[in-house]
Amino acid sequence: MAWSYWHRVELFRVVRGQRVLEHVEEIDDHGPYVARGAQEYALTVAEDYLGRWGGPPGRRLVAVWRLDEGRKTKRLCEVALNWAGAGGAPDGDALAPDAGSRAAADRTAVVSIGA
Repeated sequence: MAWSYWHRVELFRVVRGQRVLEHVEEIDDHGPYVARGAQEYALTVAEDYLGRWGGPPGRRLVAVWRLDEGRKTKRLCEVALNWAGAGGAPDGDALAPDAGSRAAADRTAVVSIGA
């Protein structure tokens, strides 16, 4: 039996309260199930994309979906973050003030859905 962990990661800009789809990736990765969980995974993927492609500053929302056989989906989480722009560190969310490697001062609110 082959193991696969397909996920869809959607990155949105938030413009005047509306979601604007910026990037979508389908990834075969079990990252949401190890380390700090789906929220930390979502932040890591968003930071990687924005850092590589120099996304402009602003509010973002990243959603992680599990893709099961037949491409049925289940939302694992949604995470809001404030991106400072190229060269800056994002202010991200986390489950608790002491969770993750980011400083507690960098944290905002988390919106977690699913699991």
